[in-house]
Amino acid sequence: MALASDNRIEFRIGVYQGDIIVEDGDIFGDGVNVAPRLEGLADPSGICLSARVQEDSPASSTWRSRTLVSRFRITALQPKGAVR
Repeated sequence: MALASDNRIEFRIGVYQGDIIVEDGDIFGDGVNVAPRLEGLADPSGICLSARVQEDSPASSTWRSRTLVSRFRITALQPKGAVR
């Protein structure tokens, strides 16, 4: 049963694989800075991955993908059969 759009929470997810540093309760590094930027590129209820994450993911073949930014190889994913 689908919810009305005003009762639905649509998440955006950004996934990046990179180094992080935890120091004195703070977290620093590429992984912390890039993932939120990828999240901002994702469609509502969508997932945006860096190329490294997509290459390393065994499940990537079960998702439909489209390239968002070719220079950085950023990909948006949706389940196959989903309507955009």
